[in-house]
Amino acid sequence: MSIAVGRASKRFIYRTFLKGLKYLETHHNYYMIRGIDDEGNPENHLSNPMSNKPESWFKDFDKRWCYSFDVVRYATLELLSREIHDRKIEGAVAEIGVFRGVFASVINHLFPNKKSYLFDTFEGFDDRDVEADLQMGYSKAECKAFKETQIELVKSRMPYRDNAIIKKGWFPESANGCEAEKFCLVSLDTDLYQPIYSGLHWFYPRLTNGGYIMVHDYNMEEYKGAKQAVRDFAKEVGISYVPLPDMGGTVVITKPLA
Repeated sequence: MSIAVGRASKRFIYRTFLKGLKYLETHHNYYMIRGIDDEGNPENHLSNPMSNKPESWFKDFDKRWCYSFDVVRYATLELLSREIHDRKIEGAVAEIGVFRGVFASVINHLFPNKKSYLFDTFEGFDDRDVEADLQMGYSKAECKAFKETQIELVKSRMPYRDNAIIKKGWFPESANGCEAEKFCLVSLDTDLYQPIYSGLHWFYPRLTNGGYIMVHDYNMEEYKGAKQAVRDFAKEVGISYVPLPDMGGTVVITKPLA
């Protein structure tokens, strides 16, 4: 009897914890930043509050994902890095949609001997991508979202700065000169349909066999284009993917070993 009660209590605690995370996500969105627009009106936009951590916090890379509500995403990244190292999968690493460099800095930390390509406009959403999302009804994105970043800040957060290669501009134009590169791990965190769709088409042929692509926001209600981009690409190329129960609804795509 006591064993059954103990199991029931654990299930109750677990369900309560999950409900709490869901509440944070949907009612007090973990990614929601409240501010004032240019005309003095209150506004909300989505971002990761980890971006605002003090610089001293960025030194403890081994425990970083433990401090985040997005534990699943960070733990998955660490596990993928172990697979890549253990299986000696070649190639550089990259992220599109760097913003303030939080996730990119962990990638850079986990791959100290690989080049880290950092793709971003560093000026917020590009108006061409916003217009496409608005026309297709995937989101209510605004060009001014995610402008609160600087290249200098991002580079300062990289533990292996000599390996960090900044690629500023609109993707895929910003990838000019990288056509011959191969990649073992790529993070696509651009939120909108067009850059995710373009990113998948550009990176997947350059993904080393056994490599991985992590696409963020697949199950984010605010950015429906992310899911559609993944599904469109997967159908066209004939591949599958694994969804994760993290805060942003990441999916992982892998390329079979030769």
